[in-house]
Amino acid sequence: VILTMSDFGKGIPSNVRKTFPDLADDKAIVKAMEQGFTTKSTPANQGMGLHILSKNVVEHNGGELLIDSLNGSIRCFPSKGGVTITSLKSHFSYPGTLLQMTFNTERLGTLGVKEEFQW
Repeated sequence: VILTMSDFGKGIPSNVRKTFPDLADDKAIVKAMEQGFTTKSTPANQGMGLHILSKNVVEHNGGELLIDSLNGSIRCFPSKGGVTITSLKSHFSYPGTLLQMTFNTERLGTLGVKEEFQW
């Protein structure tokens, strides 16, 4: 199963460069994936979203994650160490952020199981 989402906002690198102005776009995306890193673009941001996404889609499910934002493009895939992140050669500039998740359907849990979330 492949799920793709997109937005046409400022892009991940633009927000990260508020804190780290010298990072290239691909390196800024990788920085944004670090657990706990946040630019506090909204008060509720905790710096967990992309990190949790990579853990659940890639490490736990064995899927892949592609992120294109501005001139940066990265691929996350499973490896023995958990998640490997590589920069891809981008031949275009994406106006915003494109996120593509590829799920390993053989490792998806049974549908219909209730899970309680606490925030």
